[in-house]
Amino acid sequence: MKDLFVLLARYNEHANNKLFDCLEGSPETIVTCEAGSYFGSILGLLNHVMIADLGWLNQFRSMQPRFDALADGALDFRPPSPGKLLISDYASFVERRRRVDRVYLAFTDELSDERLREVVVRTNPRGETLNRALWQQLIQLFNHQTHHRGQISQILDASGVKHDFSNVVSVM
Repeated sequence: MKDLFVLLARYNEHANNKLFDCLEGSPETIVTCEAGSYFGSILGLLNHVMIADLGWLNQFRSMQPRFDALADGALDFRPPSPGKLLISDYASFVERRRRVDRVYLAFTDELSDERLREVVVRTNPRGETLNRALWQQLIQLFNHQTHHRGQISQILDASGVKHDFSNVVSVM
């Protein structure tokens, strides 16, 4: 089971880097303009994913025994006020995202099948307590990222920007 999460972390990093490469060659406004998305712009979507990732990973920090990778300062953050971005400068965002993606790689490398079966008690943003195995929570986390990259893909399609960051086979 560990191999699946190592693959998902590698794919996540790969997809994010391909997305950033695509955006680097696009008009600067494509990242920040209102796109009709629930989170406004591409940068709004990217920030939403980052905030969710940091929230989940910080809750996983409390697991015993601790995961060394989750001690990384890249995970430190103070959630922004509703409607505000965590990181409003795109270049700074990309730098932080790449750091967090490296934490994912290190974290999944530390996993074992036994640890993946451990039940983690987590509180979601609505204040609900969830008792799920770590593997179930990680599936949700990686699926969440893919879901929002799909929304970004739709924005890029509508804007006529060529892209392709969906190929998991390229990291196998």
